[in-house]
Amino acid sequence: MLGRMLPAVVQVPIGAAATVELVLAVGEAGGRSTLRASWTPPQGLRDQVRQLHEASERPLAAARA
Repeated sequence: MLGRMLPAVVQVPIGAAATVELVLAVGEAGGRSTLRASWTPPQGLRDQVRQLHEASERPLAAARA
């Protein structure tokens, strides 16, 4: 449509199910993955984002809803 490929899988950050492992798995499979940021203390969120950046070069998102 706009000359871009869209991911076939979009993982949304729903509660405790949106773990670092799930975000990595979806992202590495080519999907759009999102880490849940709500109810996560700031230091915990920084640690999770650091884990994701160290484990993958794929883009990621964090959402606080």
